[in-house]
Amino acid sequence: MKQLILLLITLFLSSFYTEAKIWRVNNRPGIQADFTEVDPAIAAASDGDTVMIAKSLTSYSGFTLDKRLVIMGEGGDLDLYFPSTYNAALRGTNIGGVILINAGAESSILYSFTHAGGGQNPFQINADNIRLIRCIFNTGVLLQRDNTVFEQCYISGNGFGLINSNVQNLVVKNCIINGTTSVLADVTSVWSNNIFGGSVGIEFINQTLINNINDNPFLVVNNCVLSNNIDAQLGSTLFGTDNGNFGNVDSSDVFVDANDLTQFQLKAGSPAVGAGLNGEDCGAFGGPTPFVIGLLPPVPWVYEVINPGTGSNTQPLNVTVSVQSNN
Repeated sequence: MKQLILLLITLFLSSFYTEAKIWRVNNRPGIQADFTEVDPAIAAASDGDTVMIAKSLTSYSGFTLDKRLVIMGEGGDLDLYFPSTYNAALRGTNIGGVILINAGAESSILYSFTHAGGGQNPFQINADNIRLIRCIFNTGVLLQRDNTVFEQCYISGNGFGLINSNVQNLVVKNCIINGTTSVLADVTSVWSNNIFGGSVGIEFINQTLINNINDNPFLVVNNCVLSNNIDAQLGSTLFGTDNGNFGNVDSSDVFVDANDLTQFQLKAGSPAVGAGLNGEDCGAFGGPTPFVIGLLPPVPWVYEVINPGTGSNTQPLNVTVSVQSNN
């Protein structure tokens, strides 16, 4: 089954890189892998390779990325945020400590892990053209370079702790943002199909916001380009009423009633359904790249193998393999 999983992942990743190697990282006792931590895997890898980090009940140490790689975990650590709903035994890939994305890592892609490192701004992006997809960030992100994309991420805690001046072309789409965020006038960014929640300070000055839903009473928007955003706060029209924006909406009429990440999905009859710029839904579950519950990487997942017995040269062995797409 391990060989089948690696084959499926290799076929997926071939659309990004050719002749690349997959390096496996797993810190669970008794499991064979190339490495038990990420840094040695990066040291061994070459540009275009993939480092796969297995899910574990034990956090991995932080790492420094200085090559063009794909870093792929096995899903976000949801039990940290919704312990009454998600079982700790199903914990995903959790990375503590400092993560540095440095020069040489340009055009790298990082998928499907939770970063809960300590210290000030423990996740630092010091290279251009970095994509972060289906990750959970519970610590401050220090963003210092251009053309960064956050997609389908869950951002809480200190959120975007600091976005340096003159950062250009930041794109944040289909994310759920419950963490402190400040995007000032000398940064250029587009925020589309996100949900702003929680009760922390979030501020945008001179930015572009499209198809977002606000459920945060402390959101501040100054001199921004606004299209088809919804303010789900009764008595508030933060985004105005032009260009498809509207407010004064009760959040209980917008979202389903739940105690996990499905609480951010739109309920039947929600005013956010079809309210987007091109008729798509507003919020993290709308548009062409909707948020994915579980934050699993976009590769096939083998969730069941049925082996009825043994076979021979004269009697074939019929094995049933069940595979789920996580696109």
